[in-house]
Amino acid sequence: MYRNFICYRGGSSAGIHYANDIYVHLNQIKDKVGVTYYSPEKEFAGEVRNFLLDPAKYLGNVENFIMLLTRDFFDGFIVDGRPNPESVTRIEIDEILKNDNVKIIPVVFPDFSWADTTKGKSNQDILTELWGEEAMNRIVGSPPIPYVFQYRNQVTQLVADELTAKSSSKRVVVFDFDGTLTKPRVDANTWELLWESLGYDVSECEKYHRQFSRGEISHEEWCEITEKKFKEAGCSKKNLKETAFKAELVDDVFEVIRELRSKGILLYILSGSIKQYIELVLGKEMSSCFVEIKANRMTFDDQGMLDGIIGTPYDFEGKAKFVNKIIGEKQVSPKDIIYVGNSFNDEFVYTTGVETLCINPRGTDYYNNKVWHNYIRRLTSLKEILPYIYS
Repeated sequence: MYRNFICYRGGSSAGIHYANDIYVHLNQIKDKVGVTYYSPEKEFAGEVRNFLLDPAKYLGNVENFIMLLTRDFFDGFIVDGRPNPESVTRIEIDEILKNDNVKIIPVVFPDFSWADTTKGKSNQDILTELWGEEAMNRIVGSPPIPYVFQYRNQVTQLVADELTAKSSSKRVVVFDFDGTLTKPRVDANTWELLWESLGYDVSECEKYHRQFSRGEISHEEWCEITEKKFKEAGCSKKNLKETAFKAELVDDVFEVIRELRSKGILLYILSGSIKQYIELVLGKEMSSCFVEIKANRMTFDDQGMLDGIIGTPYDFEGKAKFVNKIIGEKQVSPKDIIYVGNSFNDEFVYTTGVETLCINPRGTDYYNNKVWHNYIRRLTSLKEILPYIYS
């Protein structure tokens, strides 16, 4: 229904006046930027709308959320330590955060700062208390547009430019993990390192991999064999942690992930590695930036010894199945998704119609433009993938 939503503080005269100005301009160019929702304090243009009758209806499919951040923006968000049910601005943010695809556009007035306090709490801390650290980072990390009264027309044009900028960006990025978000190793992958840490020769790991590749054993049988061998060798959480400690992330991973997340881009990891290993390497904060991390899982008993290995159904051909699942659940076009991988088990993803990018290739023909639409043969910083996401 509405593509853009103007969020302002009713108690601020500056916010009210500029909300009116920006709505007038955006309404004049709605053929370019889409329809904008504006709830005026008084009757405007013969129309009064009250989105509070059905917040989900008006905010559920909004693509751009324009926040006019004035000094008193966060007044009344919390009353007696609880979310204020009568704070209209708080309700707007509460609803918009349910929309993973929304782009947040903060217009920051000279009297506003995230570090300033409202009723004894910093504005940034109020966000964290109400919606959690991830949501706080998403809002605070969104690139701001500074408001200057003398140049308000130029500010309005910057906002309008932002409303048309998103259409060229991908809405979903799906990453492989080993050799993609981690620096490639010539000697061994994660599974091979684990086999070696348990006293096995890497050739034994390779033997079962070859059997799987030839279709002699299923993925489930492969996991069962690995589980049996690992149990016999006394595999524990300690082995997993020690292996994770040896991993080295590609340069600028944290910076790029935070940037993509702040722009409302949905992030996934789809890997043939081990979920707990991935979470150990990334850390809790960075792991929370991903909608889902799909990989094999290990279970451990009370003593920390391996209890079982649960194979992921989303490796090799299964990667394509999961990408199709994202397309259906998030109702996005394949053109809105880019898959970033590095190896032969990523090759099936092209069948979904999404864009594929091969980085630091290993065991795959990156020249095959049917499977890999683009490639970066020697990537050193994850920032090098950004042009393919924003193109």
